[in-house]
Amino acid sequence: MDDSQPISVEASSQGWEIAEKYARTIGSVPASFSSTIRTLMSEANIVQRGDTFEISRNGTFVLGRLLRSASVRAPVHFAALDMHPGKLPPGGRAPSDKELIEIVKPDFIRASIGVVYLYRRIKRMCDEKQFDILAREMHQLMGVGSALGFALPAIGPGIGLLTGAMRHLALALFLSRDEKVFKAYRREMANANKRFDLNVEIQRWGCTHVQIAVKLLQHLGFGLPTANGVSFGLGAEAPLDIEKDPANYQWYVTRVWMDSLLKTGKAPDITHKGRYYPVKEDLIWLEARVKALVQEDKVNLWMEKKAEDISSLLAQSKGTPVGVPDDGLVGDAAKEIDSIAEAMEELE
Repeated sequence: MDDSQPISVEASSQGWEIAEKYARTIGSVPASFSSTIRTLMSEANIVQRGDTFEISRNGTFVLGRLLRSASVRAPVHFAALDMHPGKLPPGGRAPSDKELIEIVKPDFIRASIGVVYLYRRIKRMCDEKQFDILAREMHQLMGVGSALGFALPAIGPGIGLLTGAMRHLALALFLSRDEKVFKAYRREMANANKRFDLNVEIQRWGCTHVQIAVKLLQHLGFGLPTANGVSFGLGAEAPLDIEKDPANYQWYVTRVWMDSLLKTGKAPDITHKGRYYPVKEDLIWLEARVKALVQEDKVNLWMEKKAEDISSLLAQSKGTPVGVPDDGLVGDAAKEIDSIAEAMEELE
């Protein structure tokens, strides 16, 4: 099925204001989150050059300091365990900061910080049973998106993670508003063999989950390029010349690949730009990984992992912090990074 759905200009314009109100129902986001994510988004700290991510001393320091917190580290560790168990150190040893960054990649950690924060905040606002249904679907999609990003460095696991997560996080805010209406919407979509219908959402809630996702990412400090890009990753109608827009095409092709992998288990039948088609061995791994994710009865809910799930493992680790920051970063910036850990602990 093609989930791309145009939205009228009038509805879209009005919907953005409503979407902003939904996004604000999660409460104020600590300034430390947006400033740290902006630091990690900075061209000077983590930048994609070709198909590889380079990380500066500042970026390495920020990531390393974040990973000192068991509350931040636990979800990332269990995501690594789920995605790349063969890359973890032998003997059950906890990976060092540097090893963990190399396994899951800087852009995945950057994305996961915001996603886990939203997950924990929004979960508190929703009916537990209904949110659990969304959570299981979300983790499966995040698994598919992240696997795609690992197989296709031109996309990267961070974009794959955000594409897999943001739809359900945004939909959960509809659930938090009115459980009865949301359940009716989900039944209607299931009967129509659809994942979503943006026009129906406008009729029921005045905006779409895509618009809410954009607003949530803006509040977290991801910036307009990422926020706008994710809309194409979630199903907004793409312009015919989107290939001429590299930033948004990256998100659009992520959606095309994920849709095809979930429906057929195979690569999409489209004309590919060379950068957006994996080498043979990576394609074989990707298709096998997606097949396992779709068929698994038990979903690894790695975003549920807390400090207590990893504390004993960390106690055995003698890893040292990584990264030597440039002069001036340690002071206030370090305090902001530490406040993120405190916020995550409070949400456990």
